[in-house]
Amino acid sequence: MSTPLYQVIKQYVLAHVEDGRWAIGDKIPSEHALVKRFNVSRMTANRALKELTSEGVLVRVSGAGTFVAPPRTRKEFLDLRDISVELAEQGHKHDMHILSHEICPADGHIASRFMVAEGTELAFVCIRHEKDGLPILLERRWVNASRVPDFMEANFSVESTYKYLMKRLPLEKVEHKVRAVLADKSLRQLMRLKHDDACLMLRRRTWSKGEIVSCADLIYVGTRYELTGVFIP
Repeated sequence: MSTPLYQVIKQYVLAHVEDGRWAIGDKIPSEHALVKRFNVSRMTANRALKELTSEGVLVRVSGAGTFVAPPRTRKEFLDLRDISVELAEQGHKHDMHILSHEICPADGHIASRFMVAEGTELAFVCIRHEKDGLPILLERRWVNASRVPDFMEANFSVESTYKYLMKRLPLEKVEHKVRAVLADKSLRQLMRLKHDDACLMLRRRTWSKGEIVSCADLIYVGTRYELTGVFIP
């Protein structure tokens, strides 16, 4: 007996997700594209995507498309801590310098991370965090402005984005990706780095009420700060 066509499409999508060709947050081919590729009816392609969505493999966003969903189960190894509290506990002075605070349209990369249409308006803030006057963290954060309408009125030189968002949104899920990065000339100047200073970038996505509300790139200076986490099985 031949494999039903909707199952063929499901296997095709699953293969691309499982081998990493389509990563979490990537937009997959549209229903129309799958109809043409497999020469099937729209109903068949729709059934495949609908089942993969109900199984947690995909997430469909009205007006934006279909994206690879984050895993439903994941252990969190990095503590979610407010850096201002962390530095205060260590006896250090923490300062925040606002470098940018604006509304901007999402480019293709950011739209994919949010699983929204390209050009969607997002609030953006860029903050340099300092410990005893020395830059240790560059925070670039995009926020769903429709979920946090007063974000542009906030004063992030006196209150961290962490405190601000935790007060307003119930935290549901957080995704972290960590990788080493090479500091380009602008980052070295901004963070007062030496040519060989190591940096670590933590990419974070935060969900609230089933929706991605914030994406952040947190670039730490490795010679000035340690990322720590505790796992208790």
